[in-house]
Amino acid sequence: MSIIFLLIIISLALATGFLIAFIRAARSGQFDDHYTPSVRMLWDDDEPPEAEPKPEEKPENEIGAHAENVEGLQQSNKIKRKKETTNS
Repeated sequence: MSIIFLLIIISLALATGFLIAFIRAARSGQFDDHYTPSVRMLWDDDEPPEAEPKPEEKPENEIGAHAENVEGLQQSNKIKRKKETTNS
């Protein structure tokens, strides 16, 4: 049972030592960042968002694009069928 008290005292002393070391480092400016503010203006993170199409325009554009895709697929299917019939 006495070993538990010894371990508690040692852990508290160790935690106190780390706390003192952290406070001393923070006060001396160890965690101050002098580099990032000087290059922050070079970062290009303030790009404007892409414009979303208006809701009434969106279905027409999608239908038009879909119709073009369907026509292209139909043409490619016709070509495949012709090749299959000529090869048979």
